[in-house]
Amino acid sequence: MRTSLVMSARTKVEQEPNYSFVTARILMDQLRSEALGFLGVAEESTYDQMEEFYPKAFLAYIDKGIELDILDPGLKTFDLDRLGKAIDHTEIINLLI
Repeated sequence: MRTSLVMSARTKVEQEPNYSFVTARILMDQLRSEALGFLGVAEESTYDQMEEFYPKAFLAYIDKGIELDILDPGLKTFDLDRLGKAIDHTEIINLLI
């Protein structure tokens, strides 16, 4: 479903450049859902729910990265709960705009 939304929005960008923001938001939602599903945190999420999910996703990301031999196990010595709670979910979308 999201793929068709992205395709529809992309065709409108030439006529109305603001559709690029719509397309970016749809893609962000799709990426967020895929990442949260892969990490086993949630299958779907809204922007507002990310305040709750980012700390959980951060911890799951570290665990998954160590499991896949991508990240150094020494990362587990840091205060990951504190780092996860410090993520400002409102700033993530601002990075894309």
